[in-house]
Order: sequence, then C-alpha cells, then structure tokens
Amino acid sequence: MKITLKHDPEFGTLTALKGRIRSMNQFNKIPRVLAAVLALMILLSSFQATVPAQADLDPVVVLYDASHSPQFDAANEESGLKLMFDMVNASTRYIIHVHEDGELDETALNGVDILIIAGSDKSNPYSAAEYAGISEMLANGSSLFLLGDSAISEDST
Repeated sequence: MKITLKHDPEFGTLTALKGRIRSMNQFNKIPRVLAAVLALMILLSSFQATVPAQADLDPVVVLYDASHSPQFDAANEESGLKLMFDMVNASTRYIIHVHEDGELDETALNGVDILIIAGSDKSNPYSAAEYAGISEMLANGSSLFLLGDSAISEDST
C-alpha cells in the first residue's frame, strides 16, 4: 500500500490537512456539550421555589343587610346562606359581616366595599338617613348587590 502526500495548492500542505482533521474532531465534542447543557437545565429545573399566587391584598369587606326583613335570612342554615358566609369568611380574602340591628347609615357603612341587600320587606322600609348612607357609600366607589325572588311577595315576612 502506497501513501502519497500531495503538496499542491489544491490540497494544501500536510499541516493544513492535520488542522482540518483537528477541526473535524471538535465537531465530535458538540453532542457531549449539548448533553451536559441539557442535564444542567434539567437539574436546575428540578429545584422548587415557592411563589405566592397573588400579592397580599387588603380584605374585601362585605356587609349583608339583615335588618330589613330580607327574603333570604343570613342565619338560616337550610337556605345555605349561613354555610356559604362561614365558608367565604374562612377561606377567602372576603370578610362578610351581617348587619342585624340599627340603621344602615354612614357609620354602619364605613369601610364596607360591597353591600348586599336581599329583597327587603316592604313593611320595613329604609329611612332617609339609610338612603343617604348608601348613596354616600356608592359615591365613594363601593358596590351594591341586590338580591330578590320575583316569586316571593314583598309583603312576606
């Protein structure tokens, strides 16, 4: 077997040929480098960090008006309102208060974000001070949620 080395400009010199072989050997290292980078990424992704789902927010204060004979009683466990209120208070950032006595004036509505009126009875109307307090609360950016059942008369007790 005869090996001839060619030295013309088309093939380059013997050292240039060795240089090409070395550069081709460097391509063999690429799969190893990629495998190492992939293993490092998998390792880093396995670390767990706790991130809060949402920032600490102020609680939302909800006031349920039970002082005007509502169609839906907040203390009635059969209708589910009491259970729902207890679950909301225990598990969310909403705080539900039930207003049972006294007028719904500016003092009672101070700091309330949402007022729920559940079909109050016609025999127990709101006073002018209560209307003014509710209007002031709404003007300050709070919300009013009205509930009712058209099948139940306003005169029911």
